[in-house]
Amino acid sequence: MPPVGGSFPKNSFYQDRRAVPTETTVWRLKATVTEAKLEQDGDYHLVLKGASGKTMIGEIPNPDPAFVTNAVWRADIKVARDAMDKKLGGPLTAKDFNPAEMGPPTTERFAKARMADETAAMTQVNASATITGVGFFDSSHGQTGVAPSAIELHPILDIVFD
Repeated sequence: MPPVGGSFPKNSFYQDRRAVPTETTVWRLKATVTEAKLEQDGDYHLVLKGASGKTMIGEIPNPDPAFVTNAVWRADIKVARDAMDKKLGGPLTAKDFNPAEMGPPTTERFAKARMADETAAMTQVNASATITGVGFFDSSHGQTGVAPSAIELHPILDIVFD
């Protein structure tokens, strides 16, 4: 894995391999969903806080077949996404991010978009839930709620609010 704070190179060795057993295990945990936002890739980014007060990220992808090709996972992800929408009273919408203001597609534009995404306003949730998802090591790039190891639950396959 690259060092914390590093990033995965394009066509990285890690794109086709999972860190066994963490990234091949479906995990279930109790946590407080403290806040959430819609990311530019369509994922719901959730900050999950445990009883210890430490946080990690959970993500619920866009369940559209264009984003999730596995029909079984897509159905589970849709149920999780619907549960989040119900808890919030409707779907999350992008805040503080306007792709039209980003300009033409360039390396600088993508860097600017990523920074805008990381600093976008979060929606407060503060609700206890049982969350089921697959372990995933991301790179740490300033995300709100990132764990020291950059471990996430991504995708979240189920979320049940208390």
